[in-house]
Amino acid sequence: MGTLFDEFGQVIGGFADHPAVRFTILAAGAYVVLVWLATAFWTFQDLRRRHPDPALPYLAAGGVVVASPLLFPLALVVYRIVRPAETLAERRELDLNDRLDLLEAELRTTCPACGRLTQDDWLACPGCRTRLAHRCAACGRTMGLDWALCGWCGAEFGRPVLADPLRRARTGSERGPLRERPAEAAGA
Repeated sequence: MGTLFDEFGQVIGGFADHPAVRFTILAAGAYVVLVWLATAFWTFQDLRRRHPDPALPYLAAGGVVVASPLLFPLALVVYRIVRPAETLAERRELDLNDRLDLLEAELRTTCPACGRLTQDDWLACPGCRTRLAHRCAACGRTMGLDWALCGWCGAEFGRPVLADPLRRARTGSERGPLRERPAEAAGA
């Protein structure tokens, strides 16, 4: 039995001494080391795009390097499980979209009396008939009730039609169809 193992060892040794086999084993080893180091570099670059902490990418890449060429696939699987799902750029884009949505919500105009969504160029609220704006006599553009002059053509009106539209909405007075209080009665 000992001679069988000796002969088998000599065959394997002779096979491993062949230059083509040596080159293939060396090339396969170099390939594994190259993939191992490329994985560590990829881990470093990927975590730099995903986490704001500057030290964490070095730690993750070091973990892949320490895992050795034999265990780096396991280290890569662990990294893929614990890495952040989105990049910093994606997170910034989502934050900007959220801010834009909030700004758009703030810019939507609502009726001061009933709170219904209205358009900027509406003259009255279709729900409660509260007067929202008036038209410029000179250019015909929609203007706020508290404007003293037209912002587009510069035509002056004197006193604003309504000094505080929210005051009227809070008190609930004058909810009739597009009627305004006369100037004398409003002061009394």
